[in-house]
This record gives sequence, structure tokens and C-alpha cells, in this order.
Amino acid sequence: MDIVELLDVARLTPTPTDDGVAVETESAPYAECVLLDAGRVVGFGRLVWSGSADDLPQVSDLALVRAHRTPFVIQTIEEDLIDEYAQNAEGGVIVLDHSRRQIDITPRLRAQMEARAGYASGRSKG
Repeated sequence: MDIVELLDVARLTPTPTDDGVAVETESAPYAECVLLDAGRVVGFGRLVWSGSADDLPQVSDLALVRAHRTPFVIQTIEEDLIDEYAQNAEGGVIVLDHSRRQIDITPRLRAQMEARAGYASGRSKG
């Protein structure tokens, strides 16, 4: 199964529509994640943002075959997408997950900045 087929049969996020007809969005992908099981595509997700200050970055095109559709796998894919987006969070610090809940990524940004600066929490400073 390829990604297009997976999105057709196992999508968890709604397809953008205009009067019931699927439409292409103008949003640019900031992160993508493909989940493989023995070389077979079993999951996919992407984080997109339109570039407009009025829109929030969001997890989009999340799809998983039923055998892998667990809260753990969904959360892991979303976290991977958000971590990748946080490397260059041009659309702001609030991201919508696949259920359209708002997630504040400020703690992730702070942790990434500290990691780049060589600081690890719990490490002695002296």
C-alpha cells in the first residue's frame, strides 16, 4: 500500500472539502512522518501551515491502518511531527493536533534551545 492508498482508506483527519468536494489546500508541509512495518506503509502524517498569520499550523493527513491505530502510535506520530516543526516554528507556538486541539509548543522550543546550547536539565552547573 502506498501513501495515497493509505490516505484513501485509513485517514483519521478529515479531507478539506468545499461543498462536499475534496479540495487541495494551499498549506505547505513543514513535517512528514511515514510509519513502516516490515517495509509496508502502515501510517502517515504531515504537519502543514498555510503561511497566513490567521491560520494555525496543524497535523493533517494523519492515517493509520487499523492494526496500528492505537493512542500511543497516534501520539508518537503527532509528537514527531510537532518536534520537527518546532525546529523552525514560523507559524507560531500553538499547533492543532489531528483532533483540532490546541497544543502550546513553548516547552519544546525551550528544550530544543537548551539542547542546542549544550544545557541538559539535571546536569550540575559547577
